[in-house]
Amino acid sequence: MYAPGRAIPLLGDRGLHFELLTVGSGEAPVEQMIQAQLALVGIQADIRQLELSTFLDRVQGPTHDFEAAVLGVPGDLGLGHLAPLLGVSGLRPVGDHERLLRLFADSLPAVFLYHARGLQGMNRRVRGVRMDLRGELATLSQWSVEGR
Repeated sequence: MYAPGRAIPLLGDRGLHFELLTVGSGEAPVEQMIQAQLALVGIQADIRQLELSTFLDRVQGPTHDFEAAVLGVPGDLGLGHLAPLLGVSGLRPVGDHERLLRLFADSLPAVFLYHARGLQGMNRRVRGVRMDLRGELATLSQWSVEGR
């Protein structure tokens, strides 16, 4: 539920200020949208775009030197994407899927902003391509080009 008016009383006079890490040198539309929506309730998010290796060192390195970061995570039916997110947040993934889900619900180490849907296409001559939740490259070793 999107209800920015409900956040203002919770923050009171304290306000909140943090750095939002991201990769790249583009316009960062997702980050700017986050920044603008947070500003509506008095939260200041400073966008810091980093080069990939610096970003990975700060986010996935041993110190987890970040307050907030925008990153993409591939998902799967087995919830395997939860364990790496716990590692990035400094928590240890233990137990089965139910325990992982409870840990996420209790600790909220990551917030999912959106699920991107891709669009793939291929030449009619390419054979053996099968898509699944792992993406378009899962069957690459089985691909062939007709006429070769």
